[in-house]
Amino acid sequence: MATGGGELTKLIAACLASLNQAADHESWGQPVEASELYKRMGKTIRTTLTNSSQVNEATKRELAKFTANLEHRARLASNPANVLDSLQLADMKSFLEGLQAGREVTCQMTSADSPVKMQPSEVVIDGNDQDDDDDQDIVLNAQGDLLPQPSYKPGCTYLTIHINKIGIKDPHNYIDPFIEISVKDNAANNCEPIQRTPVSRCREIAYFVFNNDVYIQTAIEDMPAGTAIFFEFKHYKPKKERVSTRCFSFMEMDEIKDGILSLEIYKKPTDFRRKKLFLLSVKPLYLHLKLLLNKSAR
Repeated sequence: MATGGGELTKLIAACLASLNQAADHESWGQPVEASELYKRMGKTIRTTLTNSSQVNEATKRELAKFTANLEHRARLASNPANVLDSLQLADMKSFLEGLQAGREVTCQMTSADSPVKMQPSEVVIDGNDQDDDDDQDIVLNAQGDLLPQPSYKPGCTYLTIHINKIGIKDPHNYIDPFIEISVKDNAANNCEPIQRTPVSRCREIAYFVFNNDVYIQTAIEDMPAGTAIFFEFKHYKPKKERVSTRCFSFMEMDEIKDGILSLEIYKKPTDFRRKKLFLLSVKPLYLHLKLLLNKSAR
């Protein structure tokens, strides 16, 4: 297949690079970013083919089918509940590589009416995930809003929490995940301002990695009896344009000691009174912390 000059060669090279980048976004659990790349690729190809006189008609027909595939994949990727076919992505890459090498290649159309493959065990861990009572209309700041280290009162002890990572069975299903930290008294009242970590961009198998330091603003000695520190794992739902809680952990006063701490993870809704607690998963998944107690001089 004669491709039609240097203009198309540059286009194919750019599309291959974008396709690889989109594949990376998919593997990192960032389907929205992948969807945007597919859309931009389709628009670039259409513009190039419209304005180019160098591309022959056979190649234009195959690229038109490829563009339709891109747009179909963009629609699927825009919904995090969809499980994208890695074989289809490999076929798309092979098509571009064939064009690049000057071979006779045909682009196989993806049916827009084909059923979307779902894996409910990976999309929903428990039935409560369908409840939207905990959705929030907060303004999501990707950089978080962690507070600086407080001014120490003489003779008081302050806690620094290093949030390492949280175990989540299906991390690829979540967009812009972060952890909200709140200090609650026994009546579920806030003892200090709520803090939120930056959005996690690092995903391991069954984990989101944060590596953030959280400075608790209240001295340990000033916390009311029965106080607990809560960690709510939250994420963004693009279809509803809202932030939702997925699960939570908490740490009680007797657990506050220097060193490593692994906390169990519970199903939502967050129970700030700690009366009805149900583990999120039977798998051994935890919130991993490191605690540092800082004693100020008198």
